[in-house]
Amino acid sequence: MTIEPWYFQADDIQSFLDAPERGQQTIHCSPTGSGKTVIQAFIAKENMDAGRPTAILTPRFEIFQQTVNTIEKICGHGTVGMMRAGEYWDRSKPIHVVSWPTLIKRLQKSDVWRPDVHSLLVDECHLSMAPRIRDVLFDFIPRAKIHGWSATPVRPTGHGLGSFYTGIKHVTTVKRLTEEGYLAPLEYWAGAYADVQGLKINGGDYEVKKLSQRSTTLVGDVLDNWMRLASDRKTLVFAVDVRHAEALCDRFIRCGIAAGVIHSHQEPEQRHATVEKFRAGELKVLVNVMIASYGFDVPDVTCVVNARRTRSLVLWLQMLGR
Repeated sequence: MTIEPWYFQADDIQSFLDAPERGQQTIHCSPTGSGKTVIQAFIAKENMDAGRPTAILTPRFEIFQQTVNTIEKICGHGTVGMMRAGEYWDRSKPIHVVSWPTLIKRLQKSDVWRPDVHSLLVDECHLSMAPRIRDVLFDFIPRAKIHGWSATPVRPTGHGLGSFYTGIKHVTTVKRLTEEGYLAPLEYWAGAYADVQGLKINGGDYEVKKLSQRSTTLVGDVLDNWMRLASDRKTLVFAVDVRHAEALCDRFIRCGIAAGVIHSHQEPEQRHATVEKFRAGELKVLVNVMIASYGFDVPDVTCVVNARRTRSLVLWLQMLGR
């Protein structure tokens, strides 16, 4: 099956190709569901066809594999070199998918691990201003054409990204995507929610431990509302922390619902196996802690349960965008 870019994707691809080679680090602001990975893959293909190597930086295991799969569909099998923990990196490939944590650790040992590329594409670039990642990006400036993609171009703390990026390209909007049929219209339902009165604010959001305690008392309400409104739908649930997530998952399971849970305390392979069961339909409900808040793509999910309150517009939009 041949994949062709949608018109707004084609426009964004061309805007990258037309951009200056150096001295301008642009953020491409494109909503969840607009196909940012597809855009990056087509840019990589244009570069590959012109003999220009490309690297795509990804922040998490789940996004890494999705990126590799998309590139191979568009650019062909055998075109991708993968740099991640436990993986042999073939530096001769025309396209490289690179794990941020792996690159940071390896560059601390030797500069030989830096990909020699014409273009550096930064996925989920709103996460890229952590000091160690930012240092790596600055070191690429004289070497590569650097652009980033994000649905929410602001740091989770609410601060901007102007210490590195120099401009924003607006690709499209949720309103336009919905009006033109690329995204399904949403229905919103509200239930009981945790009382946040008196909670401290840490890093721009509610303190996790106490928010979790107050949210865990409401797991029964979450299940009751889901049974009433969405029991026939494949569902993604957002929880506050591991304790809250496991309590939610346990409540679903005890009521006879096939459910699983993923969080950062698990090994990547364990999370991957659970997500694959969810994709295959073996699980109807998947509860997660932050793992699915960005870069998570399971197209047949038709219900999202936000069981955690947040002050962060970035986190809210990322969760809602699933």
